[in-house]
Amino acid sequence: MSFDARTFLENLLTSDVPGDAGTTTARPGPVELEPADIRPEDLPERWYEWWAERAAIREREGGQALEHAEAEALRETLDAMRAAGE
Repeated sequence: MSFDARTFLENLLTSDVPGDAGTTTARPGPVELEPADIRPEDLPERWYEWWAERAAIREREGGQALEHAEAEALRETLDAMRAAGE
């Protein structure tokens, strides 16, 4: 079984999350960036380095599988880029 980062990110951004009193609330989809269309190689150099560091930490210290660590790090990087207005 292989890990599909694109499907993982799509589900991460669109799956239901628990709300108050046992209800669920749909997560909003991406506003500007489409994570499924962005690869780490597409990131600006400083953000690529930021992504690589987080992926390595998740894999080595967090014990995550490489594919999962990279996908989660990409999600974190895109969140950070949005927060920085990039």
